[in-house]
Amino acid sequence: MTITAIPVIKNGCLMVRGKVVLTGVPDNVVVSPTSAGSAFIGANSTTLSSRHVFNLGVLEDCKFMCLFLAKIWWMIPRVGKSASEIPMETQMLLLEAGEESLVGVVDDDSPTELANDNKFYVLVLPVLDGAFRATLQGTPSNELQFCYESGDPEVQTSQALEGVFVNSGDNPFELIKDSIKPLLIWIGLDGAHGMLFTLKLVQMESKRVFRGSVSRVPKSKTLEVTLGVLQCEIFTLSPVKVLNDNIQFAPIGLIHMYNSGGAVEECSFKDGVVRMKARGWGLFGAYSSVKPSSCKVDSKDEDFSYRSEDGLVTVNLQGESSFKEIEIAF
Repeated sequence: MTITAIPVIKNGCLMVRGKVVLTGVPDNVVVSPTSAGSAFIGANSTTLSSRHVFNLGVLEDCKFMCLFLAKIWWMIPRVGKSASEIPMETQMLLLEAGEESLVGVVDDDSPTELANDNKFYVLVLPVLDGAFRATLQGTPSNELQFCYESGDPEVQTSQALEGVFVNSGDNPFELIKDSIKPLLIWIGLDGAHGMLFTLKLVQMESKRVFRGSVSRVPKSKTLEVTLGVLQCEIFTLSPVKVLNDNIQFAPIGLIHMYNSGGAVEECSFKDGVVRMKARGWGLFGAYSSVKPSSCKVDSKDEDFSYRSEDGLVTVNLQGESSFKEIEIAF
């Protein structure tokens, strides 16, 4: 029998390296192999919708570690053995599997160390697929599901063929590193333009001194970070939106907060106008390749500053920590 690393569905089971990972896989689930032993898992539906929840199969008695969104800007790890312990909005799932022999069982006379040596890992990543995003979740009956949604009632589909990426490897750290790069290339994000907002916090004589800078960097570029005693740097990554041939924009958030991007609840672009919904108060920042013509907060004109050397736009949000509607026109 030939054992392949590419995930396959056989007899209602999702198998990786000959090991059963999920049982009771529904008939509408499909596997699309990519390269180097990885594959996309998706599903078909009989109805059009902007939000689908597909069952992938039953996950039981398999050690896992997952990362899920507890808040819009904060992920928390969780460990367990069954799908019922996987929360909603799970962004990454790492399974620990034991490789079986060709006959499907490990000889009882084999030493325990041999079984441990055959251990490998399966990485399950919900990904962006066009206008849709995917997340993982579990049910009380230990069914592993993926939620596939566009966030727009007008954007609908009946199939999610590339909603979940699956890869396997012997080293969990190398597996994650080796999976991200080809995944970015596959979905077309590799080499896209990006922007990094760097906020440096320095502890000095019991006072906090903030120094911020804005940099445009390609996704393939690496950054070197050197820290002194009692010093830290916070990086907020925001994708740059090209509004037209001359205007490029990216929201940053409240730049004096540790989690700057957490203040941005919504951001939309239409007819040369950027509209954002922000939570909290303080100095709100954004990147713009050109100086805006006006800025409004809750439909009232507000003064703003613009640094031409790095494109940083700032406006002061006053009042309590309620939502603010920010409108920037060009």
